[in-house]
Amino acid sequence: MDVLVIINVSPDSQAATFGLQKSDIIVSHDSKQIHTNEDLDDSVESARSENKSTMPLVIKRGESELTYECTTEPLGIYSHFI
Repeated sequence: MDVLVIINVSPDSQAATFGLQKSDIIVSHDSKQIHTNEDLDDSVESARSENKSTMPLVIKRGESELTYECTTEPLGIYSHFI
């Protein structure tokens, strides 16, 4: 299965505030499955067009899934599709 893996987190970003880490896998955003950077961009754009202020972001770290409420502002991550 294709996944989107975080390879870097920008300091002072939403992702840094959440404690996201290198090698975390982005599972879903706003209840939409994420497999590529384009999926994530499309989901954020859809949330903006629906005037949502926050939406769930689900991350897999090891065997755990973590959920954060993020905004439509940039997450501040660099990610790689594998």
